[in-house]
Amino acid sequence: MKFYHIIFGLLFIAFELNGQDIHFSQFYQTPMQINPALTGMTFADFRFTANYRNQWASVSSNPYVTMSGNVDGSIFVKRLGDLAGWGVGFVRDVAGDGDFQQQHLMASAAYRKSLGKNLFLGLGGNLTWSERSIKFSQLYFDNQYNGVGFDTNIPSGEQKFGTERFNYLDFSAGAMFGYVPIKNVKILVGMSLHHLNQPNVNFYDREEFLYQRVAYYIGGELGTSKSMLSVLPQFYFQKQGELSETIFGALLKLDFTYDRGDDAVNFAIYGGVLLRSEDAYVPVVQVDYRDLTISLSQDINISKLVPASRGIGGPELTIKYKIFGKTKNSIIRDSDIKCPYERF
Repeated sequence: MKFYHIIFGLLFIAFELNGQDIHFSQFYQTPMQINPALTGMTFADFRFTANYRNQWASVSSNPYVTMSGNVDGSIFVKRLGDLAGWGVGFVRDVAGDGDFQQQHLMASAAYRKSLGKNLFLGLGGNLTWSERSIKFSQLYFDNQYNGVGFDTNIPSGEQKFGTERFNYLDFSAGAMFGYVPIKNVKILVGMSLHHLNQPNVNFYDREEFLYQRVAYYIGGELGTSKSMLSVLPQFYFQKQGELSETIFGALLKLDFTYDRGDDAVNFAIYGGVLLRSEDAYVPVVQVDYRDLTISLSQDINISKLVPASRGIGGPELTIKYKIFGKTKNSIIRDSDIKCPYERF
C-alpha cells in the first residue's frame, strides 16, 4: 500500500502543481465553469448552486475536497426578445498532505440572441481572480521513506519553493447554440476557451504559464408530449496541454409534474450513468421538487489506481435553488422566446 501512496503523491505533483484545472463529474451542474456562455441559462431571476466533491479518501488521509458556490440569473431584453445573463461565484479546492489550495472568485456575463422561436446563439465571458498556496513543510518525498513509513526528519533533498502563495487574474470566453425544434426536445452545443491570458502559475522563481484549455459540450433533453419519460444525453471533452478528458453518458427523467389549482408543481426524478474515459463510472441520481434540485453521484474508479482506491473514487453533491419572478413573467407575457435548456 505504501507504494501506491508514493505513486499517488507523484500524480499529485504532476497534475496539481503543474496547474491542471479543477473538474466535477456532474459537469453539467456547473455551467459557469464549463462555459461562460451558459451563465444565466435559466428563466429564474436568481439561481443558487452549491457543489461539493470529496475525492480519494480511500487512498489518502487528506483527500481532495472541492467546493463551489454560484449565483446567476437572467434578464429579459424585451425590445429584442433576447436574454442577458449574469453570475458570480467561487471555487475552493484543498488537495493532499501539502495542503495545496486553490481559491477562485469569478464574475461572468453572457448574452443570448434569439434567431427565431427555436434557435439561440449565446456568447459569454468570465473574469476570475485566483490564489494558490501550499505548505512545503507538510510534503514528503520518496527518499524520506524508510521502509516502514515516511520520516520527515530525513532530508528530502528537494528545492524549496520560492513562494508558498501567489495570485493572478484569468480570462475565459465561450459560445453556444441552443435549438428547440419541438416542445419536448432541447439541444445545446457549446465551445469554450479558458486561460486566454495564460497566467504564470509557478511556485518557483521562474515562469511557467498555465496551458489554455479548450472544452466542447453537447447536451439536451429528448422526449415526447405523450410520455413522462425523457432522455438527457451528456457529452463533455476538454484538452489542456498534453492532457485531455472525455466524459459522456445519459440520464433518464421521469416527470411527475402535477397541477395544484392554478399552479403547476414541478416534480421529477432522474437516474443515469456517466463514464469518464479510462478513469471512472459515475452513477447519478437527482430529484427536482418545485424550485429545488438535489443531485448525488459517486465515482467508481476503474483506472490503474484501483489496487489503492479499491474502486472508490469520490462522492459529489449538488444543491440548486431557483427564484422566479420578473424575468419569467416578462417572457410569458411579452414574447414567444424559448429557453433552449431551461433545466440549467
